[in-house]
Amino acid sequence: ALSTNGVFGLKLLLILIGFANAGIFHWFTFRTVSRWPQNKTPGAAKVAALISMVVWLAVISCGRLIAYI
Repeated sequence: ALSTNGVFGLKLLLILIGFANAGIFHWFTFRTVSRWPQNKTPGAAKVAALISMVVWLAVISCGRLIAYI
């Protein structure tokens, strides 16, 4: 059953982290988008993007691993 699968639990935790990352980005970093320089993205936005990519790729990987672990 999925409720006893550790990879499934990890996937749910990663999804929660992904949503939290998006929420933090929108509540703090994106609020200042009108003040960003014309051709330069702030470091906080780049970090949020990197975290997002890593977390969602991990979610996909966990989804694929559920069947094998």
